[in-house]
Amino acid sequence: MADIKPFRGIVYNEENVSSLKDVTTPPYDVITKEEQERFYAESAHNVVRLILGRQGELDNSNDNRYTRAAAFFGDWLSAGVLTRDDDELIYLYQQDYKGADGTMKTRTGFIALARLEDFSSGKILPHEKTLAGPRSDRLKLMEACHSNFSQIFTLYSDKELTVNALLSNCSRGAAPDMEVTDDAGVTHRIFKIGDPDAIAKIVRIMKEKNLFIADGHHRYETALNFRNIMRKRRDIPADSPYNYVMMYFSNMDDDGLVVFPTHRVLFNLQGYQMDFLKSEVGKYFTVTTYPFSGNDEESVTNEFYSKLEEEGGSKHAFGMYCKGDDHYSLLVLDDGGKVDGILPDDMDANLKSLDVTILHSVLIDHLLGVGTAAQENQENLKYVKESGKAIRLVKDGDYQVAFILNPTKIEQVKAVASSGNKMPQKSTFFYPKLLTGLVINKLD
Repeated sequence: MADIKPFRGIVYNEENVSSLKDVTTPPYDVITKEEQERFYAESAHNVVRLILGRQGELDNSNDNRYTRAAAFFGDWLSAGVLTRDDDELIYLYQQDYKGADGTMKTRTGFIALARLEDFSSGKILPHEKTLAGPRSDRLKLMEACHSNFSQIFTLYSDKELTVNALLSNCSRGAAPDMEVTDDAGVTHRIFKIGDPDAIAKIVRIMKEKNLFIADGHHRYETALNFRNIMRKRRDIPADSPYNYVMMYFSNMDDDGLVVFPTHRVLFNLQGYQMDFLKSEVGKYFTVTTYPFSGNDEESVTNEFYSKLEEEGGSKHAFGMYCKGDDHYSLLVLDDGGKVDGILPDDMDANLKSLDVTILHSVLIDHLLGVGTAAQENQENLKYVKESGKAIRLVKDGDYQVAFILNPTKIEQVKAVASSGNKMPQKSTFFYPKLLTGLVINKLD
């Protein structure tokens, strides 16, 4: 069902930049303000200028970060900083990284173009909700630059690892065309695959696959919107570049694919909200405390994390740390019937099975009184990738409570997307992130 094809990607000419590390970045939506400034300083040709340019006080409709991105992009192409490959290729993308248990893993995928499909077709399925602000921001960038600067991260199922084997055969014994190790210690390798027979086989195999968007929901919906805009402006043929978007395809049956959790910390809560949370949480969860002191905090923390993972194997389990506490709390929902009256009666069973649904509906909304609109606007809520950082924000900062989660399972992502539902935002964190700037797709 996935209609994919090779393309002539745009890549950095390594002879004209200091190093790939100096010009590539993580995805735009995880770059902090401090990191943005650092990337600006690393190179005059860092891709941050394209994906997340600085805003100026004097910006206007003719001079803003989107128009400047288009100008940089055009200048870099003209100067040979960026160059377009002569042949239509598929790009094998490997990432070596350290897993949660400390062992080295390799995730293998590939970059190609995929025909844009409305979600109603069932061929490409989302699993998370999106917000209007990021969609508008990305659309302005696409209208200015007519390009995909980063890939939509998609999943497909291939239990026999057929595509992985084809990619491996094409790259066996070859040196990577690009290789870079990022600040997180992840090594990224790109191999350019131009063998017509191998490409034809991959295209044919992928025609049988449904795609599930893992990361890049806002950018995919932006690509759909931009396609629709271009259709209104002109007649575009079926094979028009505007009907396609650059994607990274990863096999969900590959051991190299892992999902990490995204934790929640809350702020600007009133005292009565915190009091109500602490007094009422025991009505829904079995609460076990893990007291710590300065001497044993590390060992207690490790025990707490271990028990959270163990309980999460078969039950809804959360870690909780509140401002001023000298202990962690492990919350375990032993009886799902306890929350049936809180979850909507018409909620799909696949959504009810998610930890993030229980967290947002019961703990954040019902007990803390932070409703859906406030959650989506992040008025009281911050998402944090590292559990230790989430706890430190409460201990040392202005945050009042941290909720520590177990990761969402791959099969849950597939089940929710297949049922036509969407998870709450930040339900998944597919690690490692793709590196932006390795391959770019220009639409015209």
